[in-house]
Amino acid sequence: MTRTIEEIGKSINSVWDFLDFTTESQNDFPDSSLPTLDFKTRIKSKGYVEYEFFSKPMSRNTVLKYGTALSRSCVFSSLRQDLVRRLSNADPSLGTDIRLEIINHFIQLTINSRVD
Repeated sequence: MTRTIEEIGKSINSVWDFLDFTTESQNDFPDSSLPTLDFKTRIKSKGYVEYEFFSKPMSRNTVLKYGTALSRSCVFSSLRQDLVRRLSNADPSLGTDIRLEIINHFIQLTINSRVD
């Protein structure tokens, strides 16, 4: 796999000399998963791709701030959609524990949003 990644890297870097692309694989990360945007993936046995919600360590530790000028209906709708997005980015095969971690983390972010 490493050789394939190296060759793909050479290939995409040869298109324009003013762009320098980097390549990563799941072997580059301690938990063997490849983080991207708001989820991370890992390839399991027989090519099954497992995915899970991911947020960068430096991302903010709040959601919508308490006391925002938005209506309650808008705030609840936005928070609900954010939680749905987080749960949608969790492979069902990961089980209940991962989903509970995501929910508990979201609850903590909501609590943090109340503190000024």
